[in-house]
Amino acid sequence: MPSRDIAGRPALDRDGIAERYDRSSNLIDWLVAGRDANGFPSPIEVEQGGRGVRLRNGQLHGREWYAVEDTDAFFTAYATAGQARVAGTPLAGDPEELLDARKIAVELDISYDTWRGWVKDSIPDWEAGRPGYVPWPDLVEQADGPHGYVHRYWKRGTIQTAFVDARPGKGRGAKRGRPPGGGATLNDYHAAVDRLPAGATVNDIAREMNVSAQVVKRLRRKLRDEQSSQAPPAALIEHNTLDRDTDR
Repeated sequence: MPSRDIAGRPALDRDGIAERYDRSSNLIDWLVAGRDANGFPSPIEVEQGGRGVRLRNGQLHGREWYAVEDTDAFFTAYATAGQARVAGTPLAGDPEELLDARKIAVELDISYDTWRGWVKDSIPDWEAGRPGYVPWPDLVEQADGPHGYVHRYWKRGTIQTAFVDARPGKGRGAKRGRPPGGGATLNDYHAAVDRLPAGATVNDIAREMNVSAQVVKRLRRKLRDEQSSQAPPAALIEHNTLDRDTDR
């Protein structure tokens, strides 16, 4: 992951941001371009030499570096905004029609990466026979070949009743669902881990804290950052839920 320390602040370039938050490079570029509207943070340093330097508005403009604390705060708010926007969204059309991930993202007015991230968060629960953050797919197809992708489909009615109407917000399910957890702290995280058996997953911790899996991941990143800045970090148990979704 491309990273630097700038004036005592851990920083990432665009590729590092995409890797850290499991987002596509195209989405990061889109967020940067729309910074004035979406609140994406400004870089804390812009290189004047090296690879990718171009003349922009009469000035040399190279690789941009963003403070990790700024990007962490942005993506926590970004995920929360996506969850809130989904709440109460009426889906027009045949409730029995099967929708893939991209069509669901369009109908919910969220990015494909956002839905894909929620699916990835749900996979460990599905594999354990539990409901995930998003409902079980109504249809799963495995493409042929050694590297065949998994294609998941949900009925429009499933998304409406088991997901949209269960989100926190102003919709019919306003009193149900998981709060965004913006105020959760590392003390809350440690207390939840202490209450759970060894080997608890991100989703187990999220349920214990009554927050989203994204909040738990943010806290885990913060913990790693603090440990790395103070001393060689102790071994951390990692529960990687970010690389097993192959929806296309």
